Amino acid sequence: MEGCQKFNTQRIELVHRLTQHSSSTDIMARVVEAKLIYERVFLIFEDAHDAFRLDFHSFAKDDFLDLMEEGDDANEQDANEQKV
Repeated sequence: MEGCQKFNTQRIELVHRLTQHSSSTDIMARVVEAKLIYERVFLIFEDAHDAFRLDFHSFAKDDFLDLMEEGDDANEQDANEQKV
């Protein structure tokens, strides 16, 4: 999250305060810095996304729904038993 916050701060500085920068060299330096931050954040995201895909690639959607429905049925049965 820290990288995302740094990137957002750089984005705000560049876009919303563009006219306040003294030179195109200053702007380019900030763009390069923002690009490096973005690339670091993207690598973290890409690793997390790949891990997620590997962990859940064989998890069938229908099986998950069946598990949820079984849980709902058990909760309803418990509620009915408590009323009696």
